[in-house]
Amino acid sequence: MDKTGDILYDEYLNGDNSAVEKLVKLYRAPLCRFICGIVGNYDNAEDITQETFVAVLVKKPKNKHDASFKTWLFSIGRNKAIDFLRKNSKIQKVNIDDYFEIADDSFSIESKLENEELNKALFTAMKKISPEYATVLYLTYFENFKIEHISKILKKSAHSTSSLLYRAKAALKKELQKEGFDYEDR
Repeated sequence: MDKTGDILYDEYLNGDNSAVEKLVKLYRAPLCRFICGIVGNYDNAEDITQETFVAVLVKKPKNKHDASFKTWLFSIGRNKAIDFLRKNSKIQKVNIDDYFEIADDSFSIESKLENEELNKALFTAMKKISPEYATVLYLTYFENFKIEHISKILKKSAHSTSSLLYRAKAALKKELQKEGFDYEDR
């Protein structure tokens, strides 16, 4: 797992305020996409992402429960998204194309165009399977989390998470095949 977030957060806790900008730049876009997948609305996801960073960077909690910064941040984001859903039973849905409006400086325009069709197909298929399946697939394939970190985010055992991922892959395969795409298990 990448330790950059851990190092930057420790620097921030030790008084280096420039680390905040680096943390936000590194994790804002992927966290927002993850939260958008839960709440189904880009504007709400942006707000929840901001609330997540406020909780971490303003309150400055120190105990991360032996998780990497990224795992810990995504856990907090997931909890805030679930709280949002509990408070707001009627959520406005947005078009899947809105997922691709999130700015992410880490990709070139060419690579975005090359992957756009596949990403749209994946996101569309993931919207048709259960949210729990979509979440575990997103964390696995788009954020490259390992099972042990996903289990911490989802608050499940590693075994339950592995089983969930297996079932999610099968559901995704079925949806992609319906759309005419060949599915390759990674």
